[in-house]
Amino acid sequence: PPGPRRDAILLSAGLLLGASVLVHPTMVLFGPFAIAWALWVRARQAGRMAAVSDATRLLLGFGFMLLLLGWFNWARFGDFLQTGRNLSPYNKMAFIPPWRSLYWYNLYRLLLGSGKGLLIVVPAAAWGAACWRFFHRRHPSLSIALGAAVIARVLFTASYNEWHGGLCLGPRYLYPVAPFLILPVAFWVEDRLAQGKFRPLPAMAGLFACVAQQLYFSTGEIFSFYHRLIADHLARHVNVFQNDTLYVDWSLSPLYRLLSYRRGPWLLQAVPLDNHVLWLLLAGVALAALVPVYRTLRPERPLN
Repeated sequence: PPGPRRDAILLSAGLLLGASVLVHPTMVLFGPFAIAWALWVRARQAGRMAAVSDATRLLLGFGFMLLLLGWFNWARFGDFLQTGRNLSPYNKMAFIPPWRSLYWYNLYRLLLGSGKGLLIVVPAAAWGAACWRFFHRRHPSLSIALGAAVIARVLFTASYNEWHGGLCLGPRYLYPVAPFLILPVAFWVEDRLAQGKFRPLPAMAGLFACVAQQLYFSTGEIFSFYHRLIADHLARHVNVFQNDTLYVDWSLSPLYRLLSYRRGPWLLQAVPLDNHVLWLLLAGVALAALVPVYRTLRPERPLN
């Protein structure tokens, strides 16, 4: 209902949306879709004037944080739009137009590439994308807004010359969309449970596979992994940064080589086990933790 509480909620939502831009400038890409969704939903509920009023409050919070970021940039660099990202001659921002084949190659590498493919590094995102229709069935306007925001960010990232995000695990510029892609899995589970068609064993197997893979990545240490590869190839006079070889060559992928290098968690570095053995042990603990969940979701057998 309209009133001070609604105004405070909308203003706070705008402030939080703007605060995400302070974390990384590309988060501004979510702003137009969030505001457009608020306009769309409110216009259907209470008319255009109410929608404009709600969007204005969102914009006030969002705009305030953008002004704060602009002031910070001005204080540092004397330029409202200068974030410092392209001040180094080795980090110049450049964009690739969609009519070039390299753009579409980057798009493929962002989604399915050996070192940076989102759907490979975060397979739960692929699971969620496959379940999107269940989300859309329950919340069509929200699914369209989030889907458009996800697609826009993926397409934008493919145009950036630093599409890979550098020496990190996976495509860090796409990680903000991962929760939105995973969200539809919950609606799939809800739909299957409501219809009595939910099969807990395959679902728990899929969940365990996703958890085990993330434990694999957490056991290893990605920065030393990449630096070691770079040093080894430099010793042979091979530049792995040329043509983004470090991020696209399957023989250099951390997907299956990460545990052959340094361990990541500091508290686990003193554990006298091989990285692969430690990872299997952690996966076993995760499997044991999923057993009660499986028993809860398992349909009850009829009494004889």
